[in-house]
Amino acid sequence: MASSSSKPGGQSSTTKAPSGGKKTLYDFLGEGKVADVVLWRKKRLSAGILAGFTALWLLFEVEEYHFVTLLCNMAIAAILVFFIWSNVAVLFGLSPPKIPEVRILSEQAFKEFVETLHRKLSRFASVLHRIAFGDDLKRCRLYTSDTSVKWMI
Repeated sequence: MASSSSKPGGQSSTTKAPSGGKKTLYDFLGEGKVADVVLWRKKRLSAGILAGFTALWLLFEVEEYHFVTLLCNMAIAAILVFFIWSNVAVLFGLSPPKIPEVRILSEQAFKEFVETLHRKLSRFASVLHRIAFGDDLKRCRLYTSDTSVKWMI
């Protein structure tokens, strides 16, 4: 079913397409930038991607660095850069950086979110209170059996 043919682009593998014609691996991967990277036709880009992911793997797996710590350090670095930029701009008479005000939620939507969160946490606390005093043993048994099954898995 598979035959081998040599092409100038480094393709040596062909497969039989459902229509009956031969289809190269480059054709199978979509004949675009992704195929060029996967087949190492763009060597610098492929090497850069490999090096980047290797650095991430070393950082997170080998050095046991955490993603949240990385995000926090990047945020601190960005704040430091903007602070220095704005102070240097004042000293040299340049325009300071323009940082837009970000409004993710309106005040009303935020209040609704907090009220809903408070209501659900209060309900959860009351359920835990009932379980602690032995009023709702059925739910306690269900929770402990579910937790123990998940722990065994």
